[in-house]
Amino acid sequence: MESLIKEILLEWEMGAFYTDEYLATAYTEMLLALLKASDEDRRDPRLIPFLLAGYLAYRRQHRDDRQALLTYRMALAMVGGSVDELPLTPPQEEPQPGPSKRRREEVELKPTLEVLQTRERHLRRFNTVFREEVMQISGLGDGLPSEEVMVGLFDSALQRQRDAVGAKDDDRVILEIENAENADNPLWLSLRRADQVSGQVLLDKLGRILNSNQAFMAHGQFKLSYIHIPTPEAGGRNKNNVANETTEAWLKRKLDAKQIFAPENEEDHMCLARSVAVVKARGKMSKYAYYRMKNPKSVVQRGEALKLCELAGIDPHQPCGIDEVQKLQAVLPDYRLCIFSDKEGKECVFKGPYGAGRTNICLLHYQGHFYGILFPCQAFGYDFMCEKCITFLCKERGTQV
Repeated sequence: MESLIKEILLEWEMGAFYTDEYLATAYTEMLLALLKASDEDRRDPRLIPFLLAGYLAYRRQHRDDRQALLTYRMALAMVGGSVDELPLTPPQEEPQPGPSKRRREEVELKPTLEVLQTRERHLRRFNTVFREEVMQISGLGDGLPSEEVMVGLFDSALQRQRDAVGAKDDDRVILEIENAENADNPLWLSLRRADQVSGQVLLDKLGRILNSNQAFMAHGQFKLSYIHIPTPEAGGRNKNNVANETTEAWLKRKLDAKQIFAPENEEDHMCLARSVAVVKARGKMSKYAYYRMKNPKSVVQRGEALKLCELAGIDPHQPCGIDEVQKLQAVLPDYRLCIFSDKEGKECVFKGPYGAGRTNICLLHYQGHFYGILFPCQAFGYDFMCEKCITFLCKERGTQV
């Protein structure tokens, strides 16, 4: 079994005593073990450097011990060491590389934002979200640090609220910042646009409060109340009409709403025949079968389009125009083709002959491509459609031709 001396020396070599406290404790245990150690243990060559290192660590921990040097001399004599060159006082601890004291103080005083508590309520009756957070700014002190730092902290706090409630730029917000020690003197911003409330605005108003009350945020803890009031959306039929909307944007919106069908014919030029086939099939099959037919890879859609092309004598691999529409109209006695070229339903560039019992098939011809209009009134934003003269009517706006 190894002796206590060898165990201490082995742990020292392995780096177990990496602080002065650990090394001083091991040095004290070594002194007690030397009193009962054998001659073989005392002749260990590692003892002398260990005793020196342990003595220096002990003196740094116990500077008032006047017997430390005498004890070290006795231990050194027991292991056969020389006492002629002994350090009378331990050398000063060399400063470790790192930031200076002033730099450390600056780092400690750098404000940091921490959220301590969050509470949120939804007022459904008024379509309003009330959000309240208790925050802590560490290292703030009695005054304010640099303006840039404070603006960044307030911007972060405000952005948290906007992201949480989904506030848009034109929405309105009510903001209140209250300090626990001065609840009677809060910072208050009433009914402002969300994009007009920033860290700079809060800092300017807070600076005016600090002129008369320097202890407003002495401990760095404050409560931020954020009330979000969304801007009401326009109601009525105008909701379906977007001001200054381009035809491309209108077409994309209607395609997303499934009011217009866009044939994806990358391998052929049967956009006209495909659109007519899909509009013809609406209401004549089950919803699931009709949904499958509108799929671009549908075999039924391609088969019906090929039949129409063959019947009208149209080349499926050549682009289609108004001439092909006339050919297709000639072979569809039970249907009436109506081709529009605008997003308001005012420009009908082709109308087949009207007849009792004929069903209208409305198509959109835009940039050389045909689209099937599944719901003409919804697509153009009207209430009624005259089947005979292809006139759209609206209760509020009157007749639109």
